[in-house]
Amino acid sequence: MKSKTYDKKIGYLRLTSFNENSGSQIKNEIKKFKRDKKIESYILDLRNNPGGLLSQAIKISDFFLEDGEIVSTKGRQKSENRKWFASSGDLINGKTLVVLINNGSASASEIIVWIIYSFCYKDFIILVK
Repeated sequence: MKSKTYDKKIGYLRLTSFNENSGSQIKNEIKKFKRDKKIESYILDLRNNPGGLLSQAIKISDFFLEDGEIVSTKGRQKSENRKWFASSGDLINGKTLVVLINNGSASASEIIVWIIYSFCYKDFIILVK
């Protein structure tokens, strides 16, 4: 996990893989950016991220959503079906989010992009190279 500020107003978050700490790392960096009142938008860079834990993809997606169902899974038996919902309020307070992906982005990265794209009610930009 890497982060930095561009032009004193863009919070850049680079996640190279999803592990058990990814959600808390992203959340901590967003909180640091929020302390700087000049941050106007965010970039979430998932390029060449091969994916990883579904639980972390869900947690990270929740940071950018207001509410609603994040994702559901269906098992072979009805008792195995699961649904995850976003908690109320997004961490970036409705600010613009740019998500960067490429052909090296897979699994949990794709899940995040699709979840945010599907349920986002604010500016959302996907760049694919």
